[in-house]
Amino acid sequence: MTQNNLGAVLQTLGQQESGTARLEEAVAAYRGALEERARERLPLQWAYAQHGLANALAALAKRQNRAALLEEALACMRGAGDAYQQAGEGYWLPIAQRRVAEMEAELTGMRAQTKGDG
Repeated sequence: MTQNNLGAVLQTLGQQESGTARLEEAVAAYRGALEERARERLPLQWAYAQHGLANALAALAKRQNRAALLEEALACMRGAGDAYQQAGEGYWLPIAQRRVAEMEAELTGMRAQTKGDG
């Protein structure tokens, strides 16, 4: 729980700064949380950590213009959404679904921009 909360704080700080160090630390903190939160044992806690990791990765991807990070973020958010759906989590599921759609649109735009640059 502490690692998940640390990830949230670092992500918030990282989004207020111009660099990427705090966002990278947030990603590391969420990954640490996921080491303790196995999907089979704690599916909702796992989903919350995946959700946070997805948002931190998406922010980092946007800052660094890296499609691969955004693809990883999208996979994490889809996983969180699946876990929310299986658990009958009515609050977080539509949020995750909305974020998946937003990330898909961002990824499409990022790929189009990269094609245009090449």
